[in-house]
Amino acid sequence: MKVLSISVLLCVALTLREAAGQQQAVAVEQLSIVPVLEEAKETGPLKPLGDAPMETIVELVENKVELALPEEGEAEADALALVQAPAIRFLHCPDGWYLHQSRCFLFVNSYLPWHNAEEHCNTLHANLASVQNPRQYRFLQQLTTMANRHSAWIGGFYLQDRWLWIDRVGFYYENWYTHLDVDRNACIHLRTSVGWSNAHCGTGLPFICVKMSC
Repeated sequence: MKVLSISVLLCVALTLREAAGQQQAVAVEQLSIVPVLEEAKETGPLKPLGDAPMETIVELVENKVELALPEEGEAEADALALVQAPAIRFLHCPDGWYLHQSRCFLFVNSYLPWHNAEEHCNTLHANLASVQNPRQYRFLQQLTTMANRHSAWIGGFYLQDRWLWIDRVGFYYENWYTHLDVDRNACIHLRTSVGWSNAHCGTGLPFICVKMSC
């Protein structure tokens, strides 16, 4: 009878111990789920990374590519665009041309009148160079100096009581050194030592062409 009672007590003890273990496991599981649920309430359900193929994502991970994540509060579309964005577009200029501020410049070391110089640039799908800011002007001065010249035609000309650029950008930046009579000197040439001047358009000078980069 005592043996039976001891067996019963052991079974009860084991049952209580197992139940306690299950309750502890459930409690631990609940504790691990609570933060996830709370986060889900704040951020909403997780969404797939756009339509990017899995191979692309795997390649980014294997190569340890670091992507700049958007700041808090930015649209989710910006984050998805990081995965879906195409390759970076590299600016390119033809051989012999120099890239500066998204445009390609070419110094032509041949002496031509202003109009003939513009025609030559046109054959290269370009125009005589316009100048939009001081930094561009310094760059063109350097190009001219590299060619061992002190002056070159650029695309400024006088028409109907105002100065214009032949490539039709706005004439907002000015850098005059001398300003001669416009009736006889209606074209602008660059000077390497100082600002630009106007001269007779029939004068033969080297020149600078410009076109947009590829």
